[in-house]
Amino acid sequence: MIDSELSFWYTAIVLIVTVKKRLRLITERILNMNRVLPALALLITVAATADAQVPVIGKGDATRIDAARLPQPLKGNYEVMKDKCTKCHSMERIAVPFVTGVTPITGQPFDMDAMRSTTYNMVRKSKNKNNPISKDEAKSISSLLKYLLDESVK
Repeated sequence: MIDSELSFWYTAIVLIVTVKKRLRLITERILNMNRVLPALALLITVAATADAQVPVIGKGDATRIDAARLPQPLKGNYEVMKDKCTKCHSMERIAVPFVTGVTPITGQPFDMDAMRSTTYNMVRKSKNKNNPISKDEAKSISSLLKYLLDESVK
């Protein structure tokens, strides 16, 4: 009986020591990830914005699309967008998703589907305002936004 009890306690102690060693290894890996992940996130952010081809100028509230750097055929589209969209939104709110790749309110990825959905919703919402967006104006704005989105992924 004593041998079986000793065997049980010996096995229990070996198991506890083994679990403790594994927990220490897991803890070390987690601590290393806590150092690596923020650095990786910063590197990705810097790399993504450093090579951005989107013609955006300014910082903070002064962020806006640089119309002078747009191709000539899209400058008229920019004026339509500026006239219609800035009635309700700042130019910063329009420009930031092209630089960051995420929508400012939901934080969702800003891709072609999100751009189409946003444009559709803004056209729909504008019908109840003093400055509704016509179908032709929506096409003009969409072509500019598509260009900016294409430039943001280069």
